[in-house]
Amino acid sequence: AVDFWEQIAVTGSLDTAVRVWDLRDHTLLRTLQGHSAAVTCVSAYWGPGIIQALSASADSTMRLWNLETGECRAVLTGHLDGIH
Repeated sequence: AVDFWEQIAVTGSLDTAVRVWDLRDHTLLRTLQGHSAAVTCVSAYWGPGIIQALSASADSTMRLWNLETGECRAVLTGHLDGIH
């Protein structure tokens, strides 16, 4: 997920991490840990007063992240298999 206005990108990886990048200087801002299998999908939302992302994983969970603090705000369960 990319926000060109804020110049931030959010990526998911086979190594189970979600990473937040600064596109202005090409630096890693933070690494978000919590999934126990590959991150298969990431979607981000930038709105007034909130910057968050939702990640989905082969571990059958989705996680809602506060991108400013790196806090996992919720873990969504219920899938019986990995999410793609």
